[in-house]
Amino acid sequence: MANGKIWDNRIVGYDNLDPRVIKANESNWKRHPPKQREKMLVMLNTIGWVQDVIINKISGKLVDGHLRVDLAIEAGETTVPVKYVELTEDQEISILTMMDTITSMAVADFEKYTALVVKTEAQEDTPLKQLMEEILSRKPPEPDKRIWFAFELQKILCNEEEAKQFLALVKQRLTEYGSLFGLIGSLVE
Repeated sequence: MANGKIWDNRIVGYDNLDPRVIKANESNWKRHPPKQREKMLVMLNTIGWVQDVIINKISGKLVDGHLRVDLAIEAGETTVPVKYVELTEDQEISILTMMDTITSMAVADFEKYTALVVKTEAQEDTPLKQLMEEILSRKPPEPDKRIWFAFELQKILCNEEEAKQFLALVKQRLTEYGSLFGLIGSLVE
């Protein structure tokens, strides 16, 4: 309970749907570059579904999971796990604009990530292990491993030129706002 208010539970059900009947949300602002699509496909092929997609029961539109639905259609999957929520139009817009944005504010803990990779050493040479090793094969510069980690991950998800543009933007914004926290604060204002 926050500030004396109980949080509303907007989840109203679960189902498995044919991905071809799921209606994409025309307001979805995120685009998925080829490398991101490739990495997500590797994860789905290697592990399978671990997160359902989210559909607003009121509008009938997808709120989260556009990439996974697209990949499921391309792969000929017959069902996708779905979580239904009930959101007003304004709430749907808020979720579309903020859910992944808030998630992306998380700071990478390089040491913990490295420890996870070490735990995979005993496993077979899987595509996911290769992805983690691809990131770790690069040595982080000092002093800020967080920016380095974000840049390396961006290079894997984008092409080299997009990654350089991303790094230039981060450096510019860090100069403007004085710190990583100032930069993040500017994004949520």
